[in-house]
Amino acid sequence: MSERKRLERELIEISNREQRRIGHDLHDGVCQQLVGIGYLSETLADRLQEKGAAESADAERISKLIHSTLAQTRGVARGLFPVRLEQNGLISALEELAATSSSLFSFACRVEQAEAPPVIDNTIALHLYYIAQEAVANAAKHGKAKVVVLRLARGHNGYVLSIQDDGLGFTVSSDSSAGMGLRIMRYRAAVIGATLEIRSRPAAGTMIQCLFTPVFRKVTQTDEAKSGNEGRQPSVETSTYEPAKTI
Repeated sequence: MSERKRLERELIEISNREQRRIGHDLHDGVCQQLVGIGYLSETLADRLQEKGAAESADAERISKLIHSTLAQTRGVARGLFPVRLEQNGLISALEELAATSSSLFSFACRVEQAEAPPVIDNTIALHLYYIAQEAVANAAKHGKAKVVVLRLARGHNGYVLSIQDDGLGFTVSSDSSAGMGLRIMRYRAAVIGATLEIRSRPAAGTMIQCLFTPVFRKVTQTDEAKSGNEGRQPSVETSTYEPAKTI
């Protein structure tokens, strides 16, 4: 069992590294090429318009399509690897996730009650981000939600990241019949020693909560050294709940 857990952990870390690599390649490679192509297409459209050529309208449409593709590609790159997570912290990354998801899925996604632990370890923050990302995607694709709310607040024994939607809901199952997305979220929570709780039922929306104890990374010599409980045993809980009247 310990060997299996080690292999599972390695697979998750390999997946994370690959997502980061692909995200960087898209941002620094494909996106930059699209910027250059977009500039050339705009220049061509202007020249054709100056000459009164009928093809100027087609060139302008091509330019708009390139800019739209660039925006979509940047969104994919940010989804694969949230640059803001390393630059500005977890809350900033969650806010960007909410904004990108609102645009991509055409629903209302927002961050409320955001209170992140100070100087949280990047590995924990990255797993939390991917849990939120998976939950938001599930709410859009499977739950057909209209509103999704992300919250990050201090709990009784740590911090709680919650993702609540007003979608179709489902019957919670803790066995192997659960979808791949839910299993990955559960495993990511276990990797960082967190407790994942899934509350849902048909036609009542879904609430996903991840209770975690932050492990603080070392900062500069002028900052105070902080540490957390690294030895917490992971657990996973599932239950049903009465949906709130408002979200």
